[in-house]
Amino acid sequence: MAHIRLLPVPLIVSAFIAPLLHGQDKELRDFGGTLAEQITAKGRSPVAITSFTNPEYGSTFSVFLVDRLNVLLVSSNKQFEIVTRDRIEEAFREMNLALGRNYDAATFAKVGKAVGAKALVRGSFTVMSGAARVSLVAQILEVESGKIIGGALADLPYTGDIRNMLSPRTATDDVDGLPPPQRPEKSLTLNGRSFSNE
Repeated sequence: MAHIRLLPVPLIVSAFIAPLLHGQDKELRDFGGTLAEQITAKGRSPVAITSFTNPEYGSTFSVFLVDRLNVLLVSSNKQFEIVTRDRIEEAFREMNLALGRNYDAATFAKVGKAVGAKALVRGSFTVMSGAARVSLVAQILEVESGKIIGGALADLPYTGDIRNMLSPRTATDDVDGLPPPQRPEKSLTLNGRSFSNE
């Protein structure tokens, strides 16, 4: 009679979850590496990463991305100088600007000069829940000219951890000094027919 050996549940679960977590880390490392190569090639250190915006969500995911990319950039090149997120937030407050808002390049250039950066990284993200992905877009802005001098794209798997960081904005969120976007009605009646967006 054949013996059946059962694997411990944590081992089975980790075998399925580890590739998802690894994929997210790999995508962020590649994303950070692409940014680091471009910034290094242009000789634009120190650099400051401002935020990743999406008007539908609060700032938790943006803070995660900024902090993670700061570490990835520094660890990719020991000569990199990174302006801390706290200093960036302070500069935005001093200039009466809301951090999570997507300003024009000239405004970001002023912030860069205020914090002593030669380049700024700003970005946005789009949740594609149907495709189980979160798409990231980053632009590298030269502080002196305000011009876009590089950028990177990445798609992260839409994991439970990311979903938890992507809480919808509420009336109390002050991401960009504007009220949160209006959510569409769950159903609509048009010409006697009822439609639902769920």
